[in-house]
Amino acid sequence: MFSLVVAAFHQGASQVPPPPARVSTQEPKPPFPYRIEDVTIDSKPGVRLSATITLPAGRGPFPAAVLVCGSGPHDRNGGGGAWKPFLVIADYFARRGIATIRYDKRGVARSTGNYASSTSLDFADDAEAAVRFLATRRDVDQTHIGILGHSEGGMIAPIIAVRSPSVAFVVLLAAPGLPGDTLMLRQVAIRDTAAGKDPESDPDLLENRRLYAALRAARDSTDAALRLNSVEAEVTAAMPERAREAARQRLDRKRAILITPFWRFFSLYDPRPTLRALRKPVLAVTGTLDVQAPAKENLPEIAAALKAAGNRDFSVVEMAGLNHLFQTSAGVAPADYDKIDEIVAPRALSVITNWIRMHVEH
Repeated sequence: MFSLVVAAFHQGASQVPPPPARVSTQEPKPPFPYRIEDVTIDSKPGVRLSATITLPAGRGPFPAAVLVCGSGPHDRNGGGGAWKPFLVIADYFARRGIATIRYDKRGVARSTGNYASSTSLDFADDAEAAVRFLATRRDVDQTHIGILGHSEGGMIAPIIAVRSPSVAFVVLLAAPGLPGDTLMLRQVAIRDTAAGKDPESDPDLLENRRLYAALRAARDSTDAALRLNSVEAEVTAAMPERAREAARQRLDRKRAILITPFWRFFSLYDPRPTLRALRKPVLAVTGTLDVQAPAKENLPEIAAALKAAGNRDFSVVEMAGLNHLFQTSAGVAPADYDKIDEIVAPRALSVITNWIRMHVEH
């Protein structure tokens, strides 16, 4: 889950950028006490996902989880930088009897399809295709297939769990419990507060409010473009002449992001109605230092929606001292996540794994 500015880079890209030449000491290294198999998954027409299934040692069948990454052109390891959180999770799970499948997003790395024109619903179709693939495997326990989603993946996971009878459990990591536009505005406010600024005096926040309101009021993409143009014209007209060109360029960049299919859908999507229909076991975990899907704003909304669903098997966990990627950190900005040697905090891995094992052991 990225801020509007960061997302401008990620959502506009078509491939994962080359990672820095760094390797975390936490990155798994061979020899591995489990099996790794590269596979392909057919999703919608024109979309073939390149994937890796990781299987524990032994005959099985094993409980398994589909790993669904967050926003951005991520490969199967769940990263766009140096670190590989899904590789770490797959390794940790396999050593404890849980299989996983992870895949390159459509149009990224070795997967086919058009990434730039896709929305979260398209990515949900791909994740559901991965669930169906697991359901064909004899080495996978068909009664214990789950889905683990991080960030945007945590918004996608409930969509699949509600519509797919094959999904037995759901793990939501740093998942949104609020509509996308509300979440993005909250990110700016948190940034300002951390910098000692008054959010209500931040032109960036005030502009974004007007842009999101225009997007929400639009009937279709054509109407959205007209409304966003109108906001830009009104904002720049109210400025001194000397400031207008810089403001126009800034608003042009924001407008170009918001008009894309991904951002139009994400900005308006409210995850709570889907959560209110989810009656399968759910674990939702967020770190207290998450500034992208803040725990105090999102976890209560997730819990309230699941309670409204009549769901009697869900756990909501707030983990102290962890950021959006579940790294142990203190005041580290998203751009600096790769500077932390830890990829995923072992205590977070333990909480997630223990919950899954409790729900899959006969």
